[in-house]
Amino acid sequence: MPLSLTKVDSAEYALAAAGHVTFMQTPGWADLRSQNGYTADYYVVRENDLTVGAFMALVKTKHIAGLRVTASYLPRPLFFFDLTRTSGIDQVLKALKKNYLLTVVEYNFPHWADARPDDKAWRQAVATAGKKAGYLSSAKHIQPDATIIKAVPEGDVYASLANKYARRDARRGEKKATELGITYSASETLTDEQLERVEELMWQVAKQRGFNTRKAPYLEAFQRLVPGAHWFTAEYAGQLISATLCVRDLASNTDYSLYLGYQNPFEEEIYLTYTGRVKILEALQDENRAYYDQWGISEDPKSPLFRLSETKKRFGGDIIYYPKRLVASRIPLAGRLIERLGK
Repeated sequence: MPLSLTKVDSAEYALAAAGHVTFMQTPGWADLRSQNGYTADYYVVRENDLTVGAFMALVKTKHIAGLRVTASYLPRPLFFFDLTRTSGIDQVLKALKKNYLLTVVEYNFPHWADARPDDKAWRQAVATAGKKAGYLSSAKHIQPDATIIKAVPEGDVYASLANKYARRDARRGEKKATELGITYSASETLTDEQLERVEELMWQVAKQRGFNTRKAPYLEAFQRLVPGAHWFTAEYAGQLISATLCVRDLASNTDYSLYLGYQNPFEEEIYLTYTGRVKILEALQDENRAYYDQWGISEDPKSPLFRLSETKKRFGGDIIYYPKRLVASRIPLAGRLIERLGK
């Protein structure tokens, strides 16, 4: 029997999807993205009258050359509650293509599934389903197309780092932090004043690396709306010198580090990022998290992520490559819309 998609309201979706979808497929994420002009459509997937999956599409309306265009963007869906299922992806994609003039899907990889496939095989399965449904594959991503996911170690965090140089620098950082009186903290929310300081810290990283950055109002909305949002911070002489915005995701039992800001107040190197990530891993041990996702790397030397990616690799873990973005368009000038979807 063919699959069917049923559009539901956010309450019914939240009930069906609870425990099955990651944070980027939650109504809380939709509430955050509404700050950028998105609305959300919620779907359940049924097979033989049984609900077998659920997902969310973010929708924008654009006006181009006098045309009113509905564009949908699906951030990291899996469609099915069976995390390793690939049959039926093409049916879902075909149905979506009928609902919007432009559909962009950035498919997830279930790193937390007990019987997860190899990510290369997964990418191939998604690409095949997309082609069958009439979608084109695009190498351009709105979300990072690769990341490093580390299993949270059960024992000594330092021993789990990728090499002796990473262990050396992390220990140097901890020694310096003790000597200088730097304190590390975890908290669910930061004050408005602290968020303004975090904006400054993120700007320091953005200026050095060529990133875009986030402003304090967005960070406030993030910590208020996104389920599982929390902070790891470092403080020196009463002032924040490092802040990492994370998401504690229950569906995948993963802690995602999304945004980082830091500023070394000393002339000498004190290995702030090394010590901070060790502190995060130690906290995740206490919380019984299974995975730590450092959220985004690039192996392209021209990318602003490249230098930071080399640092992330030193903490160890598996490099995961996500499927290429799938795009279906029934309109001209789709490229312009796609570039603007993530803004």
